[in-house]
Formats: sequence, structure tokens, C-alpha cells
Amino acid sequence: MEVANQPQTAPNGQFLPAGQIRRQWQEVWQDSKVDLMGDISLAADFNALGFQNVKLESASLYATLDGAIHDLSNTMQADLAGTWQPGWDKINQAFQASFNGLFELSGNKVDRYAIQGPFFDLTKTMSEQSSQLSSNLQATANLNWDTGKLLGIPVGASKLDFVLQQKIADLRTNGIPFSKGSIQLNPKIDLRGEQPIIRMTPTRVIDNVALDSETAHQWLSYIAPMMADTTSAEGNFTVDIGSAEIPAFNPLDMDLSGTIHLSDLQVGASPMTRQLIGTIKQLRSLIKPTSHESNTTDWIRMSSQSVPFVVKDQRIYHEAMTIQHKDLVFQTKGSVGFDQSLDMIADIQIADDWIEGRPLLAGLRGRSISIPVRGTVSQPFLDKNVIKHFSENLLNKATGGLLNEKIQRERDKLFGKIGEELGIPTVNQPSINNTPNSPSNPAQNPIEEKLQGELIKGIGNLFGK
Repeated sequence: MEVANQPQTAPNGQFLPAGQIRRQWQEVWQDSKVDLMGDISLAADFNALGFQNVKLESASLYATLDGAIHDLSNTMQADLAGTWQPGWDKINQAFQASFNGLFELSGNKVDRYAIQGPFFDLTKTMSEQSSQLSSNLQATANLNWDTGKLLGIPVGASKLDFVLQQKIADLRTNGIPFSKGSIQLNPKIDLRGEQPIIRMTPTRVIDNVALDSETAHQWLSYIAPMMADTTSAEGNFTVDIGSAEIPAFNPLDMDLSGTIHLSDLQVGASPMTRQLIGTIKQLRSLIKPTSHESNTTDWIRMSSQSVPFVVKDQRIYHEAMTIQHKDLVFQTKGSVGFDQSLDMIADIQIADDWIEGRPLLAGLRGRSISIPVRGTVSQPFLDKNVIKHFSENLLNKATGGLLNEKIQRERDKLFGKIGEELGIPTVNQPSINNTPNSPSNPAQNPIEEKLQGELIKGIGNLFGK
């Protein structure tokens, strides 16, 4: 099957009538054999076709047809109606090649369709970027299926209604049963441009779907890659779409935004989870060597949260997603490519109990450490150099703090001795716990005042005053 995709103009720049256009065609479907049976009549002026009890049969479609097409040389004015039944085996095979197994359907129901109006306009007044399809063409159809799969996950029976008006095809479903929840798809196919574009306005597309290991791997691994290859998963999730623009013939080039709502998920360990938890425990051991090591194969928990995401340039970007493993907490943000490549950051939060009783590390309270995550979903790579640099900085901080503390103690001893010589009570002598002078507390400590006074007196005696 081929469709026209380029309007043509006369030398003066005006669009030619449809009858004078030599249409250029683009293949969008192919069947090796099509059988056509019934009464087909051609008008004496060769400008109309009539159809009565016509049956069309191929590997991908069975259809009946009654009606007529007038003005064949120009607008191709249609008044057609009939029934149709998809050949799902052939269609699913084609979808597997074109959309990488996004979905497949099956069923035996026969549905109805109707087409009315001109396929093409008599004259063109739109830009060359517009399609040749007439804005006056109208069509309706419906499609029922019994079972199916979406990204490998079984879906239940449902129905899709199709209405075409003003070059906009409106598709509506009445809720597709899916994993104890439902999927609601109401996209519009915009046929006004040179290529069809699927658009979506803000809507809830996945509602309260139950999570299992297969759903986690197939659906959520691109937003939360730590769910990939997990062997167990529990919880529910919901997805709201903010906007979507998807080229119908190249859906991987979509622009889409939305929010995923997670409802208290628990997920078994995956390759990325094990690496992240192992790295966090290394970090904790550096800060708190007495920390207890627990089994890294336990579940991770994702408390109820809403995570915005964006699909662009064949990558899915997500904002901060919080994950917890027992007392370990971390966040991920970044992107996963449709090729499963990773470009992410894991932010590891330093827990208060890691630095409890260690005043030299008090500056780490409330801080986090960012670790780049590269590689692929199945083979993630964490940049361990971050931990190396952190341990070096931690050592420098600790040794520097010890040195400062040693200096402070010696300073206190010195001031103590000076204070005794000057007759200043010990209670007024400075220590590391005293608040330093500041604009709001300008008074000098007694030792400094006494030293300054004695110094001025000595200078005065030196000059005979």
C-alpha cells in the first residue's frame, strides 16, 4: 500500500488541481497477495467507481465494501461503508519489525467502518509542508480485540473507536484491563503535516497497575533502572502524561513529558542495586568502621513519591527518585537511553548515625556524595574514583582536625601559664569552647587586654614616659 506525500505546484507557484498532480508515493504497507471479489462498475466517463458486495481478502485484512467513489480524476469523492477484520498474525509481525514488539493484539470480531467526503481538495492553498488529504474527508471505525500484550505484559479485551475530521484522527479506548489496573489511551493523530504525528494532552494513561518482576523490568527499567532484571517486585504505580508528540512512522523520536506516581514499591536486588548498596556500605565503613554489614540481596524500598520524567532524543530523563535499603538512603537522577545506556548520578546521603560521636566529621551532617553511573542497564558501571577522592579528603580533614586540636590545646596551656603570671582567674581564660570575638561580641578576653596594657606600659617606659 502506498500513499501520496508531496503536493506539486505550477510554474507560477499555485498549487495544481488534484487531477493535474503527478503524485509521489511512499510505501507504508505491503501484502504479497490481495483477492478482490464482487461487483465493481466503472462509469462511462471513467470518472466514477461503484462497489456492491465487494470482498477484499489478504494476509493482513478481510473487508467488505459497498458504495462509490466519484470524481476520480480530481477529488475522489467517497461514499463507502462496510466491515473489516484485521489479520492479526500479519499485523503483529509487521509491528514487531517496526515498533520493536511494542504491542500485539488478537481477536476474531468483525467491526464496521464508513468513509465519506473527498480524499483530496480540488485546489491547494496550504504550504508544501501540508498533506494532500482533504480536510473535508470524514471516517469512522471501531476495533475490538480479545487479548493482547503491551511491552510483553498481557492486556485484556477492549475496544478502540476511531473518528477522522478536519485531518485529525481521534482514537479512544474505554479502559484496557492491565495487571489489576487499567490503561487509558486517547491519542489524536494529526494528519495536517507532511508526516502523521501522534499527540496527547494531559491525561492519566496508566492507573494503579500492580507491579511484578516482569512489569518492573519491561515498564519501569527505563525510569528506574535498578528495577531491571529484578526477580521480585511488589507495589503499584500510576502514570500521568503531560504532553506527547510522537512521529507515527518513527515513534522512537518522540517528545513526551509526564509523572510517574509510585505507591510504596518493594523490589528485589538487581545488578545496579547490588553495586549501589555495596558502594554505600564501602562509604559507610570509611566514615563508621564499626557499622554492621548486612545481606546486599535484600529488598529495596521506594516510598510513595511522584517522579517527573521527560522523553527526548531517544532517552528518558527522570528527576530525583528516592530509594531505601534498610538504613541506607540514596537518590538517582539522569537518563536511560532506548539503547539501555546509562547517564545517571546516584546521590548517597550521609546518615546522622554514621558521624554520631565523631565531632571532627560534624561538617558532613546533611551532606551527600554524588557517584556517576554509566554503562548499560544490565551492566552498570559506578565511578569508584569518587569514593577514593572522598576517603582522601576525609583523611585530610581528620588529620587536619587532629592537628588543629593539638595546637589549640597547646595554646590553652600557654594562655593558662600567662594568665597565672598576670593574676587572671582560670575561669576567665580562653578555651576552645569560648565564643570568639565578633562584631556582635567585640570585647577582648582579659588576658589579651592585660597583655596589651603591659605592652603599652613597656613601650612608654622605653621612651621615658
